[in-house]
Amino acid sequence: QVFMKQKKIYDTRLIYSGQRFSYAEGCQIAQDMLDCKAMPFPTAIFVANDSMANAVQSILINNGIRIPEDVSIIYR
Repeated sequence: QVFMKQKKIYDTRLIYSGQRFSYAEGCQIAQDMLDCKAMPFPTAIFVANDSMANAVQSILINNGIRIPEDVSIIYR
């Protein structure tokens, strides 16, 4: 956050937080990101685990977004 604030690119609309870190929650968060029209879609998404990464990937691909050409998914 500090880096993003210094570069004046910090935007709370880009921060999505999970509770259960599940596949279903990853799907919901990805859909919420797609539904947010107030910003350009990010070029990278950081997720908490494999389940959420798989969910985000599934939703994005089903919506015509190419991985990794359009967006990268990074998880830990």
